[in-house]
Amino acid sequence: MPCRYHAQKKSWMDSDLFEEWLREQDQKFESEGRKITLIIDNCPAHPQIDNLKAINLVFLPPNTTSKIQPMDQGVVRSTKAHYRSGCVHKFIEAIDQNKPMPTITVLNAMVLLTQAWSTVSKETVRNCFRKGGIGCKEQQRMTLLRS
Repeated sequence: MPCRYHAQKKSWMDSDLFEEWLREQDQKFESEGRKITLIIDNCPAHPQIDNLKAINLVFLPPNTTSKIQPMDQGVVRSTKAHYRSGCVHKFIEAIDQNKPMPTITVLNAMVLLTQAWSTVSKETVRNCFRKGGIGCKEQQRMTLLRS
């Protein structure tokens, strides 16, 4: 499998899946000797989780996700654009080779999504953090001056 996959009836993240994934990531980062901060919105599927060793959870204030959450500032849009481009290329390739239109299976979608995510540039992610006011030294200075 090109990425982690877990099927569930409603296809939504829930608190059990989130905690399982988060603990896996915590073990991975701890074994790598890394410490990270994970910025999370305040949806019910993202509960406070204790006893993490390598991950510090920071929850966004209510009703601010669309304004400051880096993923909402363009990372998701970029990923979707790369995914759609991959799908269109599959269809164009079929047309060029006079083959029937491909069916996008769950496995195909996983492969395309993994490729799309790996295509999102570090610069795009950095810019989205800056747009949300995270990691921008000037923004940090302004916040300190207002305090």
